Amino acid sequence: MSPAIVLAAVVFAIILYTIPSYAAENEQVRIAIIDTGISSTAINRNNISSGRNYIMPNHTTSDTIGHGTAIATIIVGSEPARVNGICPEAILVPLVYYGRNENGGIVKGDCTMLARIIRDAVKIFGCRILNVSSGARVDCNVLREAVDWAEKKGALVISSAGNDGNDTIYYPSAYASVLCVGSANMFNSGPADFSNYHESVELLAPGEMIPVATMNGIRLLASGTSFSTAYTAGVAAKLMTEFPDLTAAQVRHILYASAKYGGLSSCDNSQLGIVSLEQALAYARKYRLFRWSHQKSNVVI
Repeated sequence: MSPAIVLAAVVFAIILYTIPSYAAENEQVRIAIIDTGISSTAINRNNISSGRNYIMPNHTTSDTIGHGTAIATIIVGSEPARVNGICPEAILVPLVYYGRNENGGIVKGDCTMLARIIRDAVKIFGCRILNVSSGARVDCNVLREAVDWAEKKGALVISSAGNDGNDTIYYPSAYASVLCVGSANMFNSGPADFSNYHESVELLAPGEMIPVATMNGIRLLASGTSFSTAYTAGVAAKLMTEFPDLTAAQVRHILYASAKYGGLSSCDNSQLGIVSLEQALAYARKYRLFRWSHQKSNVVI
């Protein structure tokens, strides 16, 4: 048997047995939901880890508004609401940044609190992905430093572009170390009318008329770049689940490289890619096999 045939057989066998081995190594990816908390009525308790209520320290991390629960639904799903999640294997860490107090008023943290939460999400709670479906219009050095630090620590911070339908900029999504996500329209053919557009917006994701759960587990449809951010976080978690050794930078690259280009951006003639779970997974599998085969190409039989 020729050396070439032997080499081909060895490579094929190695590839064949390498793919199942990743399934055995799969870990539950931890995602920080920096939001209003998560309802355990709507979301399976097995998907919720202990977090912290920063805005009202004497309160639990149960959702008091509903926004965080909707975010969680997109990522892991909700059985009561009959919504399938993108990455049902993920573990969500509720880090409450705003909520409703005893008087019914809404209280929200400032950029200093958000910066602290981002650092804690990585350092204390061990999150590989941080979902920040909110933002402030004011640039804040302490927040910029926090997201830069998180990126250097290997975390992927994903934040929403905003729903003003114009070029309004929000932080932390405008920082280069953060993946800024806008919303695609319901046909996934271009940006939604409400989605903000500016040079910091890097990708679009489904975010119009998306099925989510209320705090009581009731199914409804919601629209907003918050939900596009959650979709992207779910896809990133799925990639990390299937390929545990992928770095945050590699996941970010895969999201860019596999994005679909359906329509023109409403702000200029440039195109924004639309995140696709199926295409991201397909690209990652090809990328892994190509990279692995390339590394082994110098093997001498």
